[in-house]
Amino acid sequence: MEPEEAEDVRMLLRYGPDTAGGLMTPEPIILSADATVAEALALIRRHELHPALAAAVFVTLPPFETPTGRLLGVVHFQRMLRYPPHERLGAIVDDSMEPVPATASAAEVARMLASYDLVSLPGDRRRPPTGRRDQHRRRARLPAPRRLAFARQR
Repeated sequence: MEPEEAEDVRMLLRYGPDTAGGLMTPEPIILSADATVAEALALIRRHELHPALAAAVFVTLPPFETPTGRLLGVVHFQRMLRYPPHERLGAIVDDSMEPVPATASAAEVARMLASYDLVSLPGDRRRPPTGRRDQHRRRARLPAPRRLAFARQR
């Protein structure tokens, strides 16, 4: 396993498998508000991308790799299809979706996905988990993790 992949796995193992943090993917599609609909559609068309991840693009401030800058919102692919290719994502972003805390239960995430008929949600790892494993991390004054996305597998 590559060191970068190992770090992603270690980050996910900080959370229980039945929590939102344990369901996160470290590789959501992230773009800036200045990116165009054409750029976003080109990214989500990649064959190696799981369909649940291709359902939406997360628009953030820099940096654009996890951990990202502040979440500005989400643009779902259905919305992108209704706008011209030159339209900026910042003009069509849905900023009404709050990030799900990494400590939320898997049942809570499933309820949100089902309630809004979504396949992915923005996640927030900035609030450290409260489990015993994280007490050691807080004592060592390690930085709190940041944002990722959740993707439901179909």
